[in-house]
Amino acid sequence: MAPREATRRRQPLRRDQLTELREDFGRAVLAQVSVPVLLIAAERDRFFPTHLAQETCALIPDCTLVW
Repeated sequence: MAPREATRRRQPLRRDQLTELREDFGRAVLAQVSVPVLLIAAERDRFFPTHLAQETCALIPDCTLVW
């Protein structure tokens, strides 16, 4: 018979945990971009709001943000 710990199922991640993992991974990837990036954003964009566009641009080493 298998040890009790080996048969225990892992608890699924909560939504806030998934969001944090995704954000941490995204930040790490953006910091490694090695080509110039032109990020075009709109002030009324509901999917990619202003603060997120600014944060994304700040994470990419050679990024220009255009509104």
